[in-house]
Amino acid sequence: MMDKISILSTYYELIRKYWNQRHEPQIRSRIITFYKQIQRTTDDKTEAEEAKNSISLLEKEQSLLNGKNNRKQSTDMRTGGQSLKKNGAKVQVPEEAEEPTNQFLVVEKPDTNFSHVAGLGQTKVELCRAVEWPLKYPEYYSYYALEPQKGIMIFGPSGCGKTHIARCCAGEFGVSFVLAEPANINSHWHGKSERNVALCFQTARQNAPSILYIDETDLLLPKSTTSSVTPKVVGEFQIQMDGFQKHRERVIVIMSSNRPWKIHQHLIRRGRIDRIIYVGQPDEQARAKVFQLNLENTPLDSDVSFEELAKRTAPSANGFYYSCSDVKEIARTAKEEALDEAVKKGHKTPVGLRHLEIGFDKAKPSISEKDVQKYQEWANDFASAVD
Repeated sequence: MMDKISILSTYYELIRKYWNQRHEPQIRSRIITFYKQIQRTTDDKTEAEEAKNSISLLEKEQSLLNGKNNRKQSTDMRTGGQSLKKNGAKVQVPEEAEEPTNQFLVVEKPDTNFSHVAGLGQTKVELCRAVEWPLKYPEYYSYYALEPQKGIMIFGPSGCGKTHIARCCAGEFGVSFVLAEPANINSHWHGKSERNVALCFQTARQNAPSILYIDETDLLLPKSTTSSVTPKVVGEFQIQMDGFQKHRERVIVIMSSNRPWKIHQHLIRRGRIDRIIYVGQPDEQARAKVFQLNLENTPLDSDVSFEELAKRTAPSANGFYYSCSDVKEIARTAKEEALDEAVKKGHKTPVGLRHLEIGFDKAKPSISEKDVQKYQEWANDFASAVD
């Protein structure tokens, strides 16, 4: 059995060895063992307090070491099985630790086409020139020394079919559709937003020919902001767009916005964005087509007329216009009312005008006259095509 002096002597010797020999865990374990012996054998409060302080330092130091190891493991996970350089040497991270980084993107081959779009004839023409012609007539582009378009911006009120027509364009011409949204691109982590922007373009290139569709561009690339991240994101976007012109990628970038006047002016200049298209509220013919598309596979009563329904959705007396989404909601509500009636009666019933009347009561027009005037003023100054 060791006496008190031997225990204290050994304890402090182990402390010195621990700090001098790179924090060996075996030595730390022995220190803790001797500390417990000190607590049992000494009556001297000063010695006990010193020993306790030494252990506190050890525990604090171990906590710091654990934190460093955890951060290192987290960093390794984010590298995705790639070679890193550490102190001049390459370190290979196992591929099993790879974390998918483009999972925020939606990549698809749509099965819809322009027949599923109501109206928007001029927009279809512009998209055909931008997407189909470079794929179908490359020799003509060479003959005329003409560079394919690289960017299009579609703007207009919410619910008027901007995303829908871009997706249908991809289906019409058999190209990939890559959907990127600001909520998924923006990140509070340092440098992550810029990497996500680069990844959007990389994914579009990997799936070429493709459409890279940037939704709500005004939120991703605003004209002014208090954030320190936004200028870096705008800069990265400019670099990627300019890279398309340099390498002649088979990718067309389509931006959409409900507030185009808030987009950073450097991004919508000619050379990056070749066409700016205004997609406004649907006219009477387009509204009739929207009703038809949303009711074409539904049993209808003889009192339902698409043309009459389109007239019913003319601008209201208080200056509000129906969007495509508003019209779609009227049709959906009518189907729900017919279903409710069928459940109550115990047999199926077709959708009739009485059901659609309820749809008109529940789905009101959402585009104000003030909004329409603002879009038209901006279109007069910047748009190359109006629908």
